[in-house]
Amino acid sequence: MLENIIWTLFGLFCLNRFILWITFFKKGKFGKYGTIVIIINHITSFCLPLVSQPRLGLDIFWRIVGVIVFIIGIFIMKIADDEFHKMRIRPDTITTKLITTGVYSRVRHPIYLGNNIYFMGWSLTWSATYCFYLIPLIIFLNWLQAVLEEKYILEKEFGDEYREYKKNVGMFLPKIVKR
Repeated sequence: MLENIIWTLFGLFCLNRFILWITFFKKGKFGKYGTIVIIINHITSFCLPLVSQPRLGLDIFWRIVGVIVFIIGIFIMKIADDEFHKMRIRPDTITTKLITTGVYSRVRHPIYLGNNIYFMGWSLTWSATYCFYLIPLIIFLNWLQAVLEEKYILEKEFGDEYREYKKNVGMFLPKIVKR
C-alpha cells in the first residue's frame, strides 16, 4: 500500500513539473502551486528509497558516503537560497535583478544541482536500486526546467547580460576555462 502511494507521488511529481512550467510561463511566477510541487518533490525524494525494492547491498562505508553527499546537496541548495534572500528576492518569482554572486558566480542553477546531489546521496544511503534508475530522469527534468527557464525567461528578461553570464558560468558544473 505504501509503495503504491509513493509511486503515485512520484508520478504526481513528474506531472506537477510540467504543469508548473505552464503556470510559470503564463503568470511569471510559481506562486502557491510551486510550493505544492516542491513539497511533493521532497516527500517523494525522501520516501522513494524506503519502498520495497531490490537493494544494492552496499556496506556501511557507502552509506556514510551517501549521507555526506546528501548533506552537500542540501548545503548547496541552502547557500543558493541565501543569495536570493541577500538580494531580497523571492526565488519563486521573476525578478529584475540577475544574481551573479556567491554560488551563482560558479553555477547558473545551484538549486537544481543541489537537488540532484541530495537525491543521489539519499538513494546511496538506502542502497535503493529503483532510485538509481530514476536518477537520470530527475537530472533530465531539472536540466529541462533549467533550459526552459533560460530560454523563455532569463534571456528575455536580462538579454545580453544573461547571455554573457551564460558564456562564463556553467549550468550545473563550474567552467574551468572562461570565455
